[in-house]
Amino acid sequence: MSEKEFDRGKCFTFFASYRKQGERIKEILGPEKALEYYEAVIDYGLYAKPIDKELLLYVGDTLLETIDSSQEKRSRAFGENMTVTLSILELKRDHPEYSQNQIAQELKTSKGKVNKVLTKYRDGGYADFVDFNLLINEIEYDPTGQVIWPSGSGTGTNYNTNNNYNNNNNSTDRYRDHQRDRLDGLVAGSLVEVAGAPDVVASAPNSADAARLRLPDDLPEDIRNIKFEARIDDKSMLEVMDRDYRDYLDDGWETHEDIRDKLIEKFTTGFYCGDKDKVTAYAEFLMEHYKI
Repeated sequence: MSEKEFDRGKCFTFFASYRKQGERIKEILGPEKALEYYEAVIDYGLYAKPIDKELLLYVGDTLLETIDSSQEKRSRAFGENMTVTLSILELKRDHPEYSQNQIAQELKTSKGKVNKVLTKYRDGGYADFVDFNLLINEIEYDPTGQVIWPSGSGTGTNYNTNNNYNNNNNSTDRYRDHQRDRLDGLVAGSLVEVAGAPDVVASAPNSADAARLRLPDDLPEDIRNIKFEARIDDKSMLEVMDRDYRDYLDDGWETHEDIRDKLIEKFTTGFYCGDKDKVTAYAEFLMEHYKI
C-alpha cells in the first residue's frame, strides 16, 4: 500500500446517469442551469463543496450519497492496484484448487501480492468490493472474514477434515462439486456423514447465490450457443453475466444502457477477457430482455 495520503480532489467517478440528469435539466431548464448542475456535481465530487438548496433539488441526495460512497471506497483502496486484486479474488473464486503460486503465474504477478490479497480478504478487507465467498486452505470465508464452511471451523478450533468428515473427497473437491451443482441449477445442499453420528443435511455455501445463477429455459439457441472465448466456460459466462446484470439492476443506480456498458467492460478485460463482439451481443440481449 502507498504511504501517500488519499486526495479526494484528484478525481472522482462520474457515472453516465449523472450526465443523463444534466441532459434532462438542459432540456427542461436550459443550458445555464445545466452548467450550474455540472459544476455543482464536480465541485462536490472533488472538494465536497456544499450545494445550495435550490440546486440540490435537481442534484438529489441520492447522487451525493453515491459520490461519497465511491470516494470512501477509493480512499480505502488508495495505493492498491484493484484491477490486479480483483483478478486474484475472481480467479481464486473460480478455481479454488489453485495454489498461490498458480494464481501468481496465471496473472503474472508476485506470490507476495497474492498472499497479501488473500490474507486481507480473510480479514474482511474487501467486503465493500466483492460479494462472493472464497475457499482458502480448505476453509470457506465470506467477504467479511466469517467462516462459512466447514461449519464449526474458525479461530481457536482445531478442525480436521479426516476426523470430522468420513468421505473420500477433500474440502476442495467438495467445494468444486458444489460449484458444479450451482451452475447446473441444482438445489443447494449436500448430504455429509459425520463420524459417530447419523446422516445430516448440511447447508451448502452460497445458497442464495445459487438461485441467481439459473438461466431461463427458453433462452434463444443463438444466445445459448455463444462462444465467448473467455477464461471460463461459455455456460458460466452466460450465467455470471446474467447474474451481474440483475445485481446491477437491483442496485437501482444505473440505466440499462449503463449496465450493458459495465458488463462489456468487465467481461472483455481483467480476468475474463472474453471476445468483445460476443460479450457485446449477449450484453445487448440482456439489456433488451430486462427492459421488458
